[in-house]
Amino acid sequence: MGWFGRAERGFALGVRQMAVPLGGAAGALSLPLAARLGGLDAALLVLAAGCALGAAAAALWIREPPPAPADRPKVDAPPPLRDLRVWRLAAGSALIVCAQTAILAFLVLFLHDERGVPPELAAGALATIQLGGGLARLVAGRRSDRRGRRIAPVRRLALATVAALAGVAALTTAPLVLLLPVLLTAGVLAMSWNGLSLTATAEISGRAQAGTAMGLAGTVMRLPASGIGVAFGALVASTSWSLAFAALAALPLAGWALLAPLEPEEERRIAAREARRAKIAAASRPQERAATA
Repeated sequence: MGWFGRAERGFALGVRQMAVPLGGAAGALSLPLAARLGGLDAALLVLAAGCALGAAAAALWIREPPPAPADRPKVDAPPPLRDLRVWRLAAGSALIVCAQTAILAFLVLFLHDERGVPPELAAGALATIQLGGGLARLVAGRRSDRRGRRIAPVRRLALATVAALAGVAALTTAPLVLLLPVLLTAGVLAMSWNGLSLTATAEISGRAQAGTAMGLAGTVMRLPASGIGVAFGALVASTSWSLAFAALAALPLAGWALLAPLEPEEERRIAAREARRAKIAAASRPQERAATA
């Protein structure tokens, strides 16, 4: 992210966040084939090879970002662990990410066991969601950069995910030609917002505290995500797929509501940042005139 300016942070994190769904798509496409040709051992070896390639790529290309410009205004923010804004953003994101986790975990099982889709085609649907979600992160990041806003787009994407999941709940027994487009749309929407949330977290805390803030956000987001698979599976077993998808839609809806106060707060931060920039620019003009005199 250090190679990008402030106006391109959303796109930069979208690029980084795209790597995860790309890896997921590669796994969805390659692992069933490897298991079919060589059994479980072959599939595990493919995973090991992917890890080795990732380690080599990290050694070659991951570098520290360049230092911040000396005239960049510093963000006046409390430590992330004591910043209620960071905690609210992390908690809201944790609720929204549950939809993403459950869809990725149960998509193939639902299509294969419940709807009779062959494993290869079900894996192809998972790969489609991963690729579509990765591209959606880039698009969301670019649009967010152009508008200079992070929280509002996250909330809109969360609400769109709610609507798509409600559609999936209504169509679980419908013909696949009706169900699949809605299910794939729900998966792509559920994966599209992560980069914006992390960008907002970094901007709230500032560059000097971004690592701590993003680490906190990632930890909080993983807590409910680690249990949503068990809860979703238990709900399916005790009720139905339709009711489970309907219940799942309630979580990003709660996240959407929890993030609401951060929208006006973001507007205040943007106004304060622009005022600091204007003050720095005004202070530097006399020095520039004196230097050229």
